[in-house]
Amino acid sequence: DPDDPASPDRGGCVAILTPGRMLSRHVAGMASNSCLIEVAKWADAADANYATNYAMAIDVSRCIGCYNCFLACRDEHAGNDHLPVAVAQPEHGQKWIDVREQERGSFPRVRVSYVPVPCQQCADAPCIDGSGAVYRRQDGIVLIDPARAIGRSDIVSSCPYRAIFWNASLDVPQKCTFCAHLLDAGWKVPRCVEVCPTQALVFGDTSAPESPISRLRAASSLEELQPDLRVRPQVGYLGQQVGLRRMSAMPE
Repeated sequence: DPDDPASPDRGGCVAILTPGRMLSRHVAGMASNSCLIEVAKWADAADANYATNYAMAIDVSRCIGCYNCFLACRDEHAGNDHLPVAVAQPEHGQKWIDVREQERGSFPRVRVSYVPVPCQQCADAPCIDGSGAVYRRQDGIVLIDPARAIGRSDIVSSCPYRAIFWNASLDVPQKCTFCAHLLDAGWKVPRCVEVCPTQALVFGDTSAPESPISRLRAASSLEELQPDLRVRPQVGYLGQQVGLRRMSAMPE
C-alpha cells in the first residue's frame, strides 16, 4: 500500500532545502505501478489569444527517482488552503505529481526509469465541460474551482491520465495546479521544479522565446504522453528511456 507506513522498504526521513523553506518528514509509499509509456512529438498548444502560456518539460533520462517533487508538493499543499486556486490536499491518498516506475530487462540486468506524471494541463482538456467547475486561466493553467466542483466526483473519471483525485472529506476533486498561487505571488516555477536536484523538470512560458522551456524546445524534440488521447497536453517529455511504448499500468 503506497500510503501504509508499515510497508517494507518504503518511506524514510527526507530533508529538502529550498530558499526560505525546509521540509523534513517521514513519507511512506513512494513506489508506484510499473508502466510503459507511449509518446509522440509534443506540439505547441499555446492559444494565440494568451499573452502567457505556462508549460512543463520532463527529461526522463535525468530523473533519478528521488521523489523530491512529490515531497515538495505535499509540503506546499497538504493541509494548506490556497484559495481561490485550491483547497488543502489531504495528508494521504493523492499524488499530484506521480513518479511512475518503468522497468526493463530481466534479472540480473533490470533497469528502472522514473516518469513523473503531473496534471498534463491539456489544451483540449476533457475535464472542462463548460460548467465552470474546471476552467482554464489566461496563462493556460487548468484549475478546478473548489466551490463549483463540490460533489462533482465525475470530474475524477474524466481525466484519461488519472491525474485528478477525490477528496472525500471535502467532497471535491483535486489535482496539480502548477502552484498557480505561487506564480501569482511572483514565483518563477512551481515547487516541484524548484527542488529537482537534476533539473529533470523545466517550467516556463512557451510564448516567451528566451524562457527555459522555449530554449529547451528549440534544442530538443519533446514528446507527449499517450498521443492517441489527442488532448494536446502542455507537459512534454524527452529522454531516450521514455521509448515509443504504451503505458501498461495506471494507478488505481
